[in-house]
Amino acid sequence: MHIVTGEEMNEIDRCTMQNIGLAGPILMENAGQAVARKLFEWLDGKDRIAVMIGTGNNGGDGFVISRILLDNGYDVDVWLIPPRKKIKGDAKRHCEIFEAAGFEVYDYLQNEGVFRDRLNRYTVIVDALLGTGVKGEARSPYKEIIAAINASDALVVAVDLPSGVPANGGEIAGEAIRADRTVTLACPKTGALTYPSADFYGLWEAVDIGIPRKVIEETAAPR
Repeated sequence: MHIVTGEEMNEIDRCTMQNIGLAGPILMENAGQAVARKLFEWLDGKDRIAVMIGTGNNGGDGFVISRILLDNGYDVDVWLIPPRKKIKGDAKRHCEIFEAAGFEVYDYLQNEGVFRDRLNRYTVIVDALLGTGVKGEARSPYKEIIAAINASDALVVAVDLPSGVPANGGEIAGEAIRADRTVTLACPKTGALTYPSADFYGLWEAVDIGIPRKVIEETAAPR
């Protein structure tokens, strides 16, 4: 197993898309499918699930996960935190696929009270908020959402890494998700194995998302 920095993971993604030819939406679909398969191992038909979606690829993964869970009959609320206009690229494409499949996204903005009212009903919360792109302290409304999730009794499952935790580890600036489980994509990031960041991951495991081994071996430094 290769352990990578956030920068190495970004380069692995770039090489996979540009040099190998696997398009971004395909990798995002693979990632969401892989996380959903892990969730199927932990969920039962009585769970009420919230998927929390931010901008960037982490949010795009969240749309795929949500679509698969809903298609399989699970009770899922999908919360989009940023304004729609901030969803770009591959994430926007998967948002469109999600809605074309007949499913509904709840906009967090202007519905903060509804989210607060529903929060304690959720038994599982999927964190697809910030991913590897976090720099410094999580800002509003993310920091308030993260604090509320941490205070809930739900099982919290982070996608790739807990939101607010730097991919490369080190001190945590401000609020960060304290996950019960983390499903990390392709390779564990160095923060999963170094403290204090490792404390936020809970139980973690890496899942295959279709990135060729050749790309990882040629890009990641030996550790």
